[in-house]
Amino acid sequence: MAERVFDPETRAKILRNKNVLRVGEKQITYSPDFKVEAVRANLVEGKPPYLIFFEAGFDLDLIGHETPKDRIKRWRAIYSRRGEEGLRHDERGRHSTGRPAGGEVTVEEELRRARAQIRYLKKENELLKKLDALERSVVNRPAEKYVLIHDVVFANESFTVSYLCEVAGVSRSGYYRWLHTASCRLQREAADYEQHLVIRDIFVKLNRKAGWRVIRMHLERRHITMNPKKIRRLMKKYDLITQIRRRNPYRQMAKATQEHRTAPNVLERRFNQAIPYRTFGTDITYLYDGNGQRLYLSTLLDLATGEIVAHRVAASLGIDLSLAVIAQATARLGHKQLRGVMIHSDQGFHYTHPHYIRYLADRGIVQSMSRKGNCLDNAPVESFFGHMKDEIDLSCCCGVNQVKRAVAGYIRHYNHHRYQWGRKKMAPVEYRNHLLAS
Repeated sequence: MAERVFDPETRAKILRNKNVLRVGEKQITYSPDFKVEAVRANLVEGKPPYLIFFEAGFDLDLIGHETPKDRIKRWRAIYSRRGEEGLRHDERGRHSTGRPAGGEVTVEEELRRARAQIRYLKKENELLKKLDALERSVVNRPAEKYVLIHDVVFANESFTVSYLCEVAGVSRSGYYRWLHTASCRLQREAADYEQHLVIRDIFVKLNRKAGWRVIRMHLERRHITMNPKKIRRLMKKYDLITQIRRRNPYRQMAKATQEHRTAPNVLERRFNQAIPYRTFGTDITYLYDGNGQRLYLSTLLDLATGEIVAHRVAASLGIDLSLAVIAQATARLGHKQLRGVMIHSDQGFHYTHPHYIRYLADRGIVQSMSRKGNCLDNAPVESFFGHMKDEIDLSCCCGVNQVKRAVAGYIRHYNHHRYQWGRKKMAPVEYRNHLLAS
């Protein structure tokens, strides 16, 4: 290959780089600091030479794609023999010994050289492991193989690209194509990083409890269109994966007394209701505050919209807890609105109690119950409880009053701002208004 000759215009462009001291027709003189940093990046961080020069602002088309490899190879040889001092006083010439004048080598200089030699041998050992990984086909992705090939080639002259590509089972053309598209890969990495910052912002604001569907709905609210596959890829790449709650086995309910009666399963899992405020689900769950005190939450959920119409937090588990949410819904919607509606529950003690049954009957409310031991018959309410416990943090709450405020705040957020994939990506209140308007 003919030796590269720099014309005046090219020399002027190269000289604009802060890491260049001067440029001749055939030679570039680099700053000592850049030489030291380049060798450190190559030996300690494992960066390939082309990437080091690219990040330093060099245009590889101007200086030559083989230049980074040649320069760092020579600088590493100097570094392994004489350490940083050799790079900072690199006096090439026929009569130069490569050492600064001044007599014998000091103890400090010998120590620096020994440390440099140890680092070099460690790096060489790592490269031998990479070669072994290539031969044993431990890595499978071509890009990973190209990185190993590149490291081994730059560390040892005796291994040719052709031989290593044959060992790894990849083509030479693929390796060189990968080598020459470094700038494109860096641009894609930069774009990924910028886009992940938007996802991270949403993820953190939602207490790191959002999946890709929730992220996508929030992105659309910001007028940002992003493919679901890209959202999942970026969340996985930058470790933005929320912990999924474990599915708990359904606890078998206690046997009711003879005076307790169950109702038939009128709902029959027809959860996709089209008319708001006509079909409700209700249940009670346990909550714990920061002191470990057990509290109880009862809710009334509109199956058509997912809206929490009424809720009650109490320190004791009594029949009043289940009646309180019916009273709240009555105060909010009115007696006429609730007449003829259906309320579905499980076969818990509260819902089979004669007082509760009579309370609903007096208001003309139809009662429906899940089959015994089958939590899926009341899945929407169970799902709400699961999401709430994932997303709310009660560890900082002490006592029933603070828990009440925290739960009320979460339910406001849930009703007005928690978008749901199966409801046209709308929040429950927004979806309710949509149904009423259509």
